[in-house]
Amino acid sequence: MLALREAAQGEQDDARLWTLYGVQCVRVRRLDEALEALGHAAWLRERARDTARARVTHTLRAQLSEGGLASARFAA
Repeated sequence: MLALREAAQGEQDDARLWTLYGVQCVRVRRLDEALEALGHAAWLRERARDTARARVTHTLRAQLSEGGLASARFAA
């Protein structure tokens, strides 16, 4: 978890790393960090005009903020 966080923070422009970090945060129930990471990933994808992945990332983030992913089976 620590290595993934450091990798994402070291590569501020890597949407894939930020998405992976966000999903890992969900798995360990760090929901505030997950929302931030997924938000950053979505912004990066929008900036890169990767609309399909941006839409999916926004959907994941919205479900998380509504509590929908809190009970998801993201077993580590």
